[in-house]
Amino acid sequence: MQIPYELILGWRYTRAGRTTRRNGFISFISGVSMLGISLGVAALIIVLSVMNGFQKEVRDRMLSIETPLMKEMKPLRRPLLPARV
Repeated sequence: MQIPYELILGWRYTRAGRTTRRNGFISFISGVSMLGISLGVAALIIVLSVMNGFQKEVRDRMLSIETPLMKEMKPLRRPLLPARV
């Protein structure tokens, strides 16, 4: 089984500080970066889900309201003129 190139490259840079002691700070930066990106993506997904549900709820409430007002048409005083051909 062959491991994809992207996975090998990502694993190499993520584990850079653990294999050699002189690049320990790179591994810390990589971990903090991945944590920040994952938290940002999670927050974005949660906010979009909440806003979508809120929009659906508001739309359902607005469309379910029955208006108590009714518009009545008054009879015309004179008949409409025929259209000119």
